[in-house]
Amino acid sequence: PEEVANSVANYEKLYSKGSKEVGAISTSESIDGRKKDYENMVSSFYDLVTDFYEYGWGDSFHFAPRFKGESFKESILRAEYFLAMKLQ
Repeated sequence: PEEVANSVANYEKLYSKGSKEVGAISTSESIDGRKKDYENMVSSFYDLVTDFYEYGWGDSFHFAPRFKGESFKESILRAEYFLAMKLQ
């Protein structure tokens, strides 16, 4: 999807010199640039990770053990009900 491609491109831009020159991301200039743009770096990282998780697991960020014959969706629902009961 275009959304994921944009997230990857934005994140890679923060480290673009590193792929062209060994040690380039370790220079004080490169480090200062990332410090200056740290909010964008952190947001880009978590946006990217979130996109990958959603691509792989849908909107569920947890796993559940599956019983024999149980679908993935059924296992997630059972685990979510269990967690909800523990919160009461």
